[in-house]
Amino acid sequence: MTGYSRSSRRDDIERHFAAGKPDAINGVVMYSRFAFIDFKRTEDALVAVQLDGTEFEGRKLTVQRSCKYFGAYDL
Repeated sequence: MTGYSRSSRRDDIERHFAAGKPDAINGVVMYSRFAFIDFKRTEDALVAVQLDGTEFEGRKLTVQRSCKYFGAYDL
């Protein structure tokens, strides 16, 4: 995902994408302009992709699946 501010913290991103499920995410890897969010279950990843275009800390997010994703995308 992209669009978060430089002041965004890993735990804030994780909380935002976990959608109330504290065990939904394996981890978040942040780089300067984008982050990878590793979900434990495909269903939670599919819900996260639907957050594309929504706001996080006052900024518009771009959320996409990784181009290196090899799992089942459509359920």
